[in-house]
Order: sequence, then structure tokens, then C-alpha cells
Amino acid sequence: MSTTAIKDIALTAQAQTQTLTIQGARIFVQERGSGVPTLLLHGVPDNGDMWHGLVAGLESAYHCYVPDLPGLGRSTAPADFDLSLENRARFLDELITALGITEPLNLIVHDFGGHYGLAWAVRHPEKVRRIAIFSTSFFTDYRWHRNAQLLRTPIIGELSMALMNESLYVRTLHPLAPGLTEAQVRALYRNGMTQPAMKRMILRLYRSVDPA
Repeated sequence: MSTTAIKDIALTAQAQTQTLTIQGARIFVQERGSGVPTLLLHGVPDNGDMWHGLVAGLESAYHCYVPDLPGLGRSTAPADFDLSLENRARFLDELITALGITEPLNLIVHDFGGHYGLAWAVRHPEKVRRIAIFSTSFFTDYRWHRNAQLLRTPIIGELSMALMNESLYVRTLHPLAPGLTEAQVRALYRNGMTQPAMKRMILRLYRSVDPA
């Protein structure tokens, strides 16, 4: 589907925010700073807020674009949103066009954001200035961690999501992310893991791509 007009532009004290409609998904985007365009793509179960500390250090020299990816955080997506790598690259190219970015950009990707960002970068190398990659599974020798294996398994994944509550979420995620405080992990849960649509999107993401 083609990109529709930019809507709902608003200014906050910290960032300019806007919501774009791309392929039927409503994508919440934060912008801060000025200079070289820099796109930051988060993972699961995060949203764009995970980049606040990094953006604070970049915004004096870089124009930072921070979207919530489809179906995560404050962004929504159709139930049948195409999660193939081909379409993720197409989606991201449409998003970049809608943001008005016309020069090569810096790309920073984490976790499932790497699937979007790197799928796009290998198809549009002329649009990329530099790439920073961390903690993503965009490699053929990647082995899914135990929790991912559970979520990728039909029925067991759905049951795991149905039984998920805040306490269980903290016990599961906190050991995997020692750099986060317990309060931050709880905030992640409250920011979307209570929403059935986001849980369904997470299951779809885990099951949509195999390293091979």
C-alpha cells in the first residue's frame, strides 16, 4: 500500500512527534536534534523510548528519527501486516520517504529492529551512511535463546503469552537485561505487554524469520 499523508503532528517539550500511516500501520515517530539524519530502530518488547539516553548524547550533531515499529509501543498494525524481510525493507523505505529524508542516513539497529533495518540496508546501500548493529539475529549462525524457542512454538507460545503477568515478566526479562533496573522492566511491561494486539505481534515477529 502507498504511504498516506502525515497526520497528527504535535510538539512536546522534549521531541517533535508525528504519526504516519504506512501500509495500513499507524507509526508513532519521535524526532530530536539537528544535523545528519540518524534512524534508530528498537527491538522486542521495547519501543522508541529505549533510545532516549543515546539520543540525548547525539542530538547536538544528529537529527534523530525514532519510530515505534509496527504493532509495538504506540504504533498499531493490521493483523495481516506482512512481516517478510522483503516487505520490512519496503516498509522502512516508505517510512524514510514519508519522513522526508533525502540524504544517506546513519542506521542504528537493535534486536528485531535489525530485521527491518538490515533488510532495508542491503537493498538500498546508497541510502546508508553508517550502521551500528547490536544484539540482533540477522545472521545465519544465530541460535534462538530458550524463551524465543518457546514463543516460536505453536500453542506453547500462545499459552506463555496468555499466562504472562507483570511479576512473571520481571522474573523472565530482568536476568536477560541486567543493564535495566526493575522499574524499567516494569515500565516496559505496562507500556504494551498488557495489550493483546502487541502480544500477537510479538509472537508473529518471533515466528516470521529464520536465520537461514
